[in-house]
Amino acid sequence: MPPAKTDPYMYQTGSAQWIGTRELQNDVVYISNPDPQKGLVVAIADGIGLDQAARKAAGLAISTLREDYEHMASAPDISDQVLRMIGKAQKSVLEWNRSLLSRGELTTGATMACMLIREGRAGIASVGNVRTFLVRSGRILQLNRDHLLNLQEEMSSILAGEVPEIEAKMAMMVTAYIGMEGLKDVDFLQEPVRLQTDDCLLMMSSGLYGVLEEEELIKLAGTGPPGPAAIRVMDQVRRLQGESQSNASLVIVRVSR
Repeated sequence: MPPAKTDPYMYQTGSAQWIGTRELQNDVVYISNPDPQKGLVVAIADGIGLDQAARKAAGLAISTLREDYEHMASAPDISDQVLRMIGKAQKSVLEWNRSLLSRGELTTGATMACMLIREGRAGIASVGNVRTFLVRSGRILQLNRDHLLNLQEEMSSILAGEVPEIEAKMAMMVTAYIGMEGLKDVDFLQEPVRLQTDDCLLMMSSGLYGVLEEEELIKLAGTGPPGPAAIRVMDQVRRLQGESQSNASLVIVRVSR
């Protein structure tokens, strides 16, 4: 490896999960040990579905990503590296799906986001609806793009406003996911985010966003040590959960000198 550059920042991490009203926890979280040459990787994979296969898809995506990071032989461009890790996760889950299909079984997949932080910059790649945010100076900004189809909007345009009732869980559908045949739509930052002291990076699965208002999320997650902050957020999700609360996962990265 080439000599490591000096990273001007330190990164504290914390995470929390809540199963919601589901029988299984199909979110899988990964936080690497910080490495001066390879950087820090955080990722969430959210299995699509309610069964063990969804959990396996998410776990396979994360284990592939983790193995790629641990065996990284060099420290290439941040954006290229995070995109490569997502690509390897996609290949692994796709091959597994093809094996399921060959046996006549149903295929599955996972939505996923991955963040690589090194030398004061953060590269992000994602597929599906795991979201990443930057909290800076009391403001929150989403850093990635969702791959979602709003069925209500689509039906409105087709039926001139005569939209049939749709269950809330079907109102939004993922249009891209890890394990999808012919996947082409991967969202990634061509230029990594340049970080500042006191920045807070958030990554969350679909069961969390929308439960809390942005101001409350900033208040709970944007200050203090990230471990306790993540627990505070999840405690509030528990208090507010509805009858069909999905799995919720959160990773917080705090930037300091």
